[in-house]
Amino acid sequence: MLKVEHLSKNYGRVKPIRDISFTLQKGEVLGLLGANGTGKSTTLNMLAGYFPPSGGSISLNGFNIQEQPLEYKKNIGYLPEFPPLYPDMTVREQLYMVCSVKGISRKERQREIERVCGLSRIPDVIDRPVKTMSKGYKQRIGLAQALIGNPELLILDEPTSGLDPQQIIDIRELIRDLGSDHAVIISSHILSEIASVSTRILVLNKGSIVADSPSDELLNTPNAAPVLDVRVFGDQPHIQAIIKELKGVESLDVQDCIEEGCMDYSITLTEGEDIRKDLSRVLNENGYALMQMKMKNPTLEEIFIDLTSGLPKGGDES
Repeated sequence: MLKVEHLSKNYGRVKPIRDISFTLQKGEVLGLLGANGTGKSTTLNMLAGYFPPSGGSISLNGFNIQEQPLEYKKNIGYLPEFPPLYPDMTVREQLYMVCSVKGISRKERQREIERVCGLSRIPDVIDRPVKTMSKGYKQRIGLAQALIGNPELLILDEPTSGLDPQQIIDIRELIRDLGSDHAVIISSHILSEIASVSTRILVLNKGSIVADSPSDELLNTPNAAPVLDVRVFGDQPHIQAIIKELKGVESLDVQDCIEEGCMDYSITLTEGEDIRKDLSRVLNENGYALMQMKMKNPTLEEIFIDLTSGLPKGGDES
């Protein structure tokens, strides 16, 4: 479906994107991650056809963006962070105009408007002026615009920016639903959002891809040190000494606990080590009650920092 090969972008000496390649198929939701200045915005703008690439190629269903731009763009829907909307138009008028621009026949426009309003969950405001809409509804209207013509690829840039918690939940549900019938690329600074909706995550740093894998595999990456969280009832200094003596313990962090007489211990382990059986045994031998024990997977934030730490940034602005 989408095929990106050896893509690069140069602004004089500044090279925000350096020889990146990836593919995307229908049914995949690709989360695009990167710190400010690592090439996310430049990549999205090239995929949407706003910027021409300096090198490499982008094609969708065999249509090359430079050689067949109209055919390529007919198959994409783009939701920028701030959707382009005319405030004095009603929602219906706004979407009718977009249908006209996208070449939807007059006979089919009303049916298409009803279809995208249903998908974006905005039929109740279709005849209200855009300027009266909340930020959340404006994002939905922008999404409805992107869906007109039923494009195979959706590009969503910061789709929940500025929304309240309930609006964020609603937009995330919409993205999950859309992911079953489209290929979706979503860029966000909110890493938990990427983790919650993406089936695959691509991480950019210094204009290059440093990770590209299914979300569940990345979130269970062996690159981050495993952490075991335990809660133990008993004498904290002695328990701390017992834990530190166990083989495979890299470091130990002790925190106060809401349960009287207990302390929480966060134990960073050597990669490949599992001390749970030994810890249970030695605590029991010393008469200490193990109240809780859980192996903690690294968060996406921790994995992201691990993948990008120490690498200088490129020249993109976001």
